[in-house]
Amino acid sequence: IALNMAEGVSIGKVTNDPTKKKKNISNLFQRKVDPPYEPYYDKEQVQKGLQRRELVKGVLRINPKCYTDAYVDDPCGGMDIHIEGVSARNRALNGDVVVLRLLPNKEDHVTDQTWPHRTAKVVHISEYQHCRVAPGTLGHFDKSLGKALFSPRDPCVPRIIVPLDTCPKDYMQCKRKYENTLFLAKILNCPSDSSFVNGTLVKSIGQAGDVEPETEAILFANDIKDEEFPQVALDELGIQLPWQLPAEEKMKRRDFTRECTCVFSIDPETARDLDDALHCRLIQEGQPGKATFQVGVHIADVSFFLRKGTALDNIARSRATSVYLVQKVIPMLPRLLCEELCSLNPAEERLAFSILWTLTEDGEIIDEWMGRSVIMSCAKLSYYQAQVMIEDPKKRFSEEELPSVAGRSVIQPQR
Repeated sequence: IALNMAEGVSIGKVTNDPTKKKKNISNLFQRKVDPPYEPYYDKEQVQKGLQRRELVKGVLRINPKCYTDAYVDDPCGGMDIHIEGVSARNRALNGDVVVLRLLPNKEDHVTDQTWPHRTAKVVHISEYQHCRVAPGTLGHFDKSLGKALFSPRDPCVPRIIVPLDTCPKDYMQCKRKYENTLFLAKILNCPSDSSFVNGTLVKSIGQAGDVEPETEAILFANDIKDEEFPQVALDELGIQLPWQLPAEEKMKRRDFTRECTCVFSIDPETARDLDDALHCRLIQEGQPGKATFQVGVHIADVSFFLRKGTALDNIARSRATSVYLVQKVIPMLPRLLCEELCSLNPAEERLAFSILWTLTEDGEIIDEWMGRSVIMSCAKLSYYQAQVMIEDPKKRFSEEELPSVAGRSVIQPQR
């Protein structure tokens, strides 16, 4: 109905009257939520309610195909708790940690069976996990109110009323010019009685359909930071280049640079952050089925450089992971670490966490060891190269097909 009104359509009747159309748009901006949102519980009420098990806490999940439905996991392991309607969701957004007041049980009738259906209302937001920023497009405006309506791409985010003075200067005169332009809007507050939220237009991203604006929109929608690490965080590392492994640190660790010279990594061909490697070597030959092998897995030891509680640690925690896109990578850690000092590059001593298994030919574990180590990879294999070696172990590769091999190791076909 709101969309129809915005287009100058009153319920069941089309109007071309400019005055009525203008009035309908003004009414759209003043749409009220029914019933109004309830006031939030304070922290003391929440604490007591949770202790008495009168309230439930969990992460809100909004159904993107039906934004009026939201759910929270049942902490007791039962069926999801249903938050039915926008009013019951009480201004919480997808991913927020919310506190719920359970309502009297409902029943859902599925075929010939009846299922208990728990419903609830949001009474408090414990953690605002949603970034409150959304990409989308500009729509209708009301000059007299000085407002424009912003429609987020994400159906789980409510429409945002933004001030006209944050829109492009010629927006009122050339509205059609911006129909295909992606903007970024930020939510500032959520009135207790409005169908919309209040916010501001942050910036123009670019034209919808173009690769870079679409990429930026995806990153913003998922709260992924694509920005340089602050210098203060880099300075905390205290690294002087060229970096060398301290001799005292090497003495504390198991040294695989001498013990095992056939450590190698397997990664995509263009990968630059090589964070894991492995080795496999024959320990003892014997009768058929009696030989033993040592298998090792080595993970780059970032903890030597990254200290808990530092600015860089907090940034890395908020990023949580490196993000791989088609055309670029957004690293969790500075490239100095993930692509250089912690990357298990061939012919370079690197710090690692290692786990070793001593195995029989049948895969029975005889012994194992875990600890900090020093390794030196001898080669970087691609997925393709490794797969060919598995499928055709007797294949003879040309020099162009093989990676360069450091040290005393060689790659040769199985006899």
